[in-house]
Amino acid sequence: MSKYTVTGPNDEPITTLNANLAMRQKITDEQLEALKLSHQLRWMLFESAKKIIEEDLPAKGLKLRMLANVFDTLESEQQKLWNFDVNSNFHMFWTFPGCSCPVMDNQDRIGTPYKVTVQSCIIHGVK
Repeated sequence: MSKYTVTGPNDEPITTLNANLAMRQKITDEQLEALKLSHQLRWMLFESAKKIIEEDLPAKGLKLRMLANVFDTLESEQQKLWNFDVNSNFHMFWTFPGCSCPVMDNQDRIGTPYKVTVQSCIIHGVK
């Protein structure tokens, strides 16, 4: 297994970090380990969100919004660890489980301050 492989429970791979980007950004071993940990945390956030979605809970939207806020903070931390400027215009909020905001519209706008949300989204819509 590569030193760029991120593992989850039972040591199964959940993702692989971009080795070329790590070298280009001069990522230290300490940063690499922190990045791997951040991706494990991301995986756990997404798994928790998926479980909340499956349950019929009265506060489902509130719980998902709370986890989505943690995800947003995590994306900023990952930008720092990759030696990028922290810029929320590059956060991919629509990838969070339960989000029903338009994927392609938001992918087209990544890097800009413009976002497309829908009122019916349990996370980003009317609260």
